[in-house]
Amino acid sequence: MGVARALAANPNILLMDEPFGALDAITRENLQLEMLRIQSQLRKTTVFVTHDIDEALRLATRIAVMDRGRIIQHDTPENILRRPASDFVENLVGKQDRGLKLMSLRTVRDLMQSYPQPRRPEPGADGLKEADSLRVALSIMLWQNWNQVPVFNADGEETGTITRERIIREGA
Repeated sequence: MGVARALAANPNILLMDEPFGALDAITRENLQLEMLRIQSQLRKTTVFVTHDIDEALRLATRIAVMDRGRIIQHDTPENILRRPASDFVENLVGKQDRGLKLMSLRTVRDLMQSYPQPRRPEPGADGLKEADSLRVALSIMLWQNWNQVPVFNADGEETGTITRERIIREGA
């Protein structure tokens, strides 16, 4: 509700300080997705304050990492993950799961093998959405033991395929 009120005033910059911190995980994720949708439509500059690096990676186009009141790295989520400017940043983003975090930044659309023309799917066909992150895609493919899977667009048309091997090889 507060976001709607703030947007009604048509500000040049929207400041959001820990807006999702007190929410349960499901509500938080849904509101984050809604915030991304609104942001893509309105194209407002948003300064988003969070202590959750995964949230910052999911929502930001640029991240400023602060330590003791000083900005120690200001960069894209991908560059923060690939080239942390300090031990502090490296510890913040995590040393063990950076490959998976990088996969969260890219979508199935980025690596899928596209068909020349979309196809009408088989009834009951399982698959992935073009907008799914590579991390989600890999998780589903591992769980379902799929090596290759059809990909569908927002209209439900089959637009291509993606392989588990390609996600692992090129996803991060």
